[in-house]
Amino acid sequence: MGRVLRNMNSQIQEKLTKLFNSAYFISKENLAFAKLPELCKLQMKNGLDLGETYLNDHRCKEFIQSISTVMKNDLHNQITSRQPFFFSCMSDQAVDFGVIEEEIVFIRTLENGLAVNKYATIQRVEKSDANGVLASIVNGFEDIGMNNWKDGLVAIGSDGASVMTGVRNGVIAKLRQDVSWLVGIHCVAHKLELAVLDGIKDVQYFADLTEMLKGLYKHYHYSAKALRELEELASVMAEGCNRPVNVTGSRWVPHNFRALKVVCNKYKVIHAHMHQTAVSGNSSATMQGRARNVISKLESYKHVAFMFFMLDILDELQKLSLTFQKDEVAVSDVKNALERTRLSLTALLARPGANLRKFEQSVNVTVFETVTLNKRVNDDAELTNLKNRVVNATNQYLGDRFDNFEQDPVLSAAHILEVRHWPNDREQLAVFGEEEINVLSEHFKQLLEKNDFDQEEALSEWLDLKVLVKNNYGNLRKQAVWQAMFTDFAERFCNVLMLIEILLVLPVCTACCERGFSCMSRIKTQYRSKLDSVTLDYLLRIGIDGVSSADFDPQRAIALWWNTGERAKRPNFVRNS
Repeated sequence: MGRVLRNMNSQIQEKLTKLFNSAYFISKENLAFAKLPELCKLQMKNGLDLGETYLNDHRCKEFIQSISTVMKNDLHNQITSRQPFFFSCMSDQAVDFGVIEEEIVFIRTLENGLAVNKYATIQRVEKSDANGVLASIVNGFEDIGMNNWKDGLVAIGSDGASVMTGVRNGVIAKLRQDVSWLVGIHCVAHKLELAVLDGIKDVQYFADLTEMLKGLYKHYHYSAKALRELEELASVMAEGCNRPVNVTGSRWVPHNFRALKVVCNKYKVIHAHMHQTAVSGNSSATMQGRARNVISKLESYKHVAFMFFMLDILDELQKLSLTFQKDEVAVSDVKNALERTRLSLTALLARPGANLRKFEQSVNVTVFETVTLNKRVNDDAELTNLKNRVVNATNQYLGDRFDNFEQDPVLSAAHILEVRHWPNDREQLAVFGEEEINVLSEHFKQLLEKNDFDQEEALSEWLDLKVLVKNNYGNLRKQAVWQAMFTDFAERFCNVLMLIEILLVLPVCTACCERGFSCMSRIKTQYRSKLDSVTLDYLLRIGIDGVSSADFDPQRAIALWWNTGERAKRPNFVRNS
């Protein structure tokens, strides 16, 4: 690269640097390639000299392709230059704005001793069956130059769709014909959604609550008049105004929590406006009917108390959901986070949560925030039964959905990563983790043999590693401990760290894929629906993994672009006047 840049004079290099920076900005901000000429005109108006060549959309695409190719080469080198190298992949499907089914693939690998998720590729799916999806994944790995990717693949994370997890003909089952040790993991954030829905699907009060939240969202989202009246009423009542939000979304639990929180926090304002709408002569019959239905719920003691109780329930569950969606979450984190949540839910039966307690303290006999509630004799008893039913069912289904983290020997072995939970007793510490080391060694035997793994040496290294960690790193967080092991002791513990690396790169969540599709939706809009999958891949790589425009260094991309292409570069070409 240095020789290439030295062959350019400083004027050409400076001009290309400005153009590549501009192209990167356009890609990072999800703008059309055709914006480059206008952006260049603006910069020249401000005094920059950009010459007369390469100021068009075609060159913008070329520049972005070179930038993305450099990033792709970096990913390939990062993964394959490490020996041994282990990684997992996460994939998901979605239909883009051009009505093309796309398969997005992320890679989970170690970077400086820490597990990170990296965008790998997006590929068009020709047919939405297991063979079609698998072909897209294979093409994706070949596209980034990983022809021997099966030799390092540890696990696949997916959303649990049958096309991926089918026992006989799913993608994972087909891959196991060549990769016998492959671990298939259902995204924990998705499993959480299913468990919660299982727990409350038969609770009629929650179904009524959901319908009320949907009705409120529809009431204010599609009527500017209704929203304006709500804001005016809130101002008169000296209350803040938060418009009701939608309960549907890619993550059901957090969306329901946010929607319910708005209604609970702005109960008085929403009730007042619903009452105003119900008796108003200038509202449609549909809106009046919806308002009367909402009022019947907001004036029922049991419905309102259940509403605040569910806010406490959803608060705990949405915290768990957000934890599961973090890129750094590891297998060993799942059990701890899940157990904390189940205990928190159980505690809500022994004493009210923060939101229900606030409601109970605010109720004066049957008056809540100036609204008289209709309370029946049996409401308290029925509410207690409802609470028991919701908590017990939710806890049961959480246990059922996540039992594989206890039953699966590979996933269960991940608890050895939690260094703060290692036993303090010397006799217990001496044998701690040996069973797990043997389990992992046997399960991944064929994979490890390709990397000269020695099981006896691994057990000996494990003992030395435990002593080292206990004496010197016991107060550090898990991530810092293992980062130090891979950074400073990779050769000393070369065998056992293979097993630790496998555990660290296991993919427990595919939220990165959903974030990738969100980025795709920002790029491939109705105005750019003709973008092909190759160009979309260039743009996604920059959009997802690219640094900020201020931190971008274009020199390597310039060198690549300068040496590619069939036509000679003419940066100093001047058109005849």
